[in-house]
Amino acid sequence: METLYNQIYCKAFQEGFQEGRQELKQELVWNAFEKGFQEDYISTFTGIPLKDIRKMQKAWFSTKKSNTTN
Repeated sequence: METLYNQIYCKAFQEGFQEGRQELKQELVWNAFEKGFQEDYISTFTGIPLKDIRKMQKAWFSTKKSNTTN
């Protein structure tokens, strides 16, 4: 029973860790957009594929646009 508990706990911890890393990457990319960095530069230094950077950029612009309309 303890082994099953440890397996479940480790899996949940790993999933939470990965989710946290993803949120940190998104925040890093969004901060880079705010500072005016180019998407290819951000991709090079974060290791995030350019297509994913572009998706994050679209989300960032839509967030900024919705914040200015409120």
